[in-house]
Amino acid sequence: MVKKILDYFKYCKNKRYDTLAGTLSFFFILSFIPLLYLCISTYVKIGNWFNLEIALPSVIVNYISFDLNAGVSTLFILTTIYSASKYFTQLRKTGEIIYEIKKPKVTFKTQIFSCLFVLLLMLIVSAGLLAISIGNTFLKYPWAKVLINILTYLIFFLMLFGFLCIINKNACQTADAKIKDLKGGILFSLVYVTIVSIIFLIYVTYFANYDKLYGVFSTILIAFLYVFLMMQGIVVGIIINERKLKNK
Repeated sequence: MVKKILDYFKYCKNKRYDTLAGTLSFFFILSFIPLLYLCISTYVKIGNWFNLEIALPSVIVNYISFDLNAGVSTLFILTTIYSASKYFTQLRKTGEIIYEIKKPKVTFKTQIFSCLFVLLLMLIVSAGLLAISIGNTFLKYPWAKVLINILTYLIFFLMLFGFLCIINKNACQTADAKIKDLKGGILFSLVYVTIVSIIFLIYVTYFANYDKLYGVFSTILIAFLYVFLMMQGIVVGIIINERKLKNK
C-alpha cells in the first residue's frame, strides 16, 4: 500500500503537478475579478428583477469595489468574459501537458469554448446564489435560520462540484470522455478542496498572525497560498483522470 502511494506520488511529480498548479494559480487570480464581477452582477440583476433579498457573503462584500448597479456596454461585457476565460484556456494547455499531447491544439476554437465555460459557470453561480436569496426572501421564520444556513453550505458545495466538473471536462484530452468517466478526479478534488478550505479557514482565523510579519501584504499572501493549495488538488484530480483513461 505504501509503495503504491509512493509510486503515485512519483507519477504526479513526473507530471510536474507543482509547476502546473503554480501556473494555474497565476491565471486563476488573473481571471478571478472579471469572473467574480460577471457572476455577481448577473445574480444581482436577476435578483432585482424578481424583488428578491440580495444576500452576498460578507467575504465578498468586504472586498469587492466595483459598482454592480452601474451601466456597462456590450463591449465591456465581452472583454470581461474574454479576460475571465484565460483561466480555462490555461486549463486546456495544462491538460495537454498532463495527457502528453505532442501537438498542442489550443486554438481560436479553444478560446471560444473557454468563453462558453465562463458563461456556464456564471449560470451555476447565479443559480446557486438565487436559491439562497429565495430562501432569505420567503423563509422569514426564526426556525428557518438553521435551514437557510444548511441550504447555503449545501449550495456552495454544489457550486464547487459544478466548477470542478467544468474544469475536468475542459482539461480532459479524450474526446469521448463524459463526466461520469471523470468522477474519480472530480471527487478527489472536491474532497481535497473542501478539507483544505476548512483547515485553512481554521488556521487563518485562530492561529496565523500574518499581519504582524507581512503587514498590508498579509491578505495577498494568504490568498496566493490558498489558491496554490486549491490548484494542487485540481491538478492531481486531472492526473487521476488521465491515468484512469490511459489504463482503460
